[in-house]
Amino acid sequence: MSKEYVFKASSRVLVILDGNNLEIQRKGFLRRDFTLPDRKIDINNITSVKYRKADAFNYGYLYFKVKTDEIGIWSGDTGEERKETTIWFGKKEQKIAEEIKNYVESKIGV
Repeated sequence: MSKEYVFKASSRVLVILDGNNLEIQRKGFLRRDFTLPDRKIDINNITSVKYRKADAFNYGYLYFKVKTDEIGIWSGDTGEERKETTIWFGKKEQKIAEEIKNYVESKIGV
């Protein structure tokens, strides 16, 4: 059973949780991060989740540190990779961001 979450505050992002997969799809032509590709992540390869709450003046974020299958390197070590695995959200979207964070952490055993 898959579950979909839509974030609209920072830029339009669709997050799909499907068993052990997390998919981040970035939507819209006029978004500020139009160069970022969509990303499908095996949750078993996520090693940690960073979370910052949104407040009245700043967006919050969910950042997933991912161990890739290729030569044992960590995605998230460069600025470009980090953005691919980061979801920015507004204060009104905090509840769904926390739901995703809790789901991923329960799967990786944090």
